[in-house]
Amino acid sequence: MKSPRVLIQEVLAESRLTGRLFVIVEGPTDKRFLSQWLQQTAPEFSQILTVMTSQGVQVEWEQLAEIGLSEGAKQRVVWISLQIPTGSVGVACVADLDCGLLSDRFDAEQLWWTDYPALESYGFEPNTIDTLNRMFLSEQLPAGESVVGLVLPMLRDLYRIRLHNEDIEDPLVEKGFGKSGWEPERTVPPHIAARLQEFEVGETNDPRKVAYGHDIARVLLGNFAAEIKNRAKIADPSILETSLRASILLSGAFTQSALAHRMLEWLKDAHDLAAPERIAVRPSPDI
Repeated sequence: MKSPRVLIQEVLAESRLTGRLFVIVEGPTDKRFLSQWLQQTAPEFSQILTVMTSQGVQVEWEQLAEIGLSEGAKQRVVWISLQIPTGSVGVACVADLDCGLLSDRFDAEQLWWTDYPALESYGFEPNTIDTLNRMFLSEQLPAGESVVGLVLPMLRDLYRIRLHNEDIEDPLVEKGFGKSGWEPERTVPPHIAARLQEFEVGETNDPRKVAYGHDIARVLLGNFAAEIKNRAKIADPSILETSLRASILLSGAFTQSALAHRMLEWLKDAHDLAAPERIAVRPSPDI
């Protein structure tokens, strides 16, 4: 049975009264990832911190529409963050950057965007790919640096499609792998494919900036079908994504990020401001 939704004002009140800290994220995957990361990185805060999802907070679609947002987990996190008064220290929100289209419009003191499009994006670097290969893929892939170099152009193509088509449904990544090699125009409807050459994206020295989260596993499977599907026995992109997130934790890629440092600093500062005798210890709700 799901826990009932709470008002953001109730979360803020509990934080003020008890000193408990709250991080509100988009969905269950984000909650599991950040909860595990915090447990292994800063276990001293685990008893005073609740990571909860946006679905656990009461948000009406009319409230989203009032500020130009549609229904969705990310939009809910944005709206929630805007309800947190300036100067509040016990409640923070984390949302996926995606292509930056919402972060350009909304800025709140306690709204933190991922450094890259999504949590999975932190893993698109050689060390984490090597960890993924070693721990979950039976060492079937080439070296991580070679993998990143090979699939980066494909992820960049998908990123620029998303960047210039805000309301597009997910590109059909699997269709992009044809007999002639990678054909990004096959992943989108004809009217978008016809304009593909018009879509530009700035150059970056960091591949993670153009690695859209849900595209990474699909592009890896498209390039290394025999190695991943047949030999490592992982055919489902969602399972590969789960393995990638685990590899990010194992490699320490997220811990080294700007967002991770910001979260740890916030935890320390917020904890120091709360009177220890007022902190109510209770388990994190499953919301």
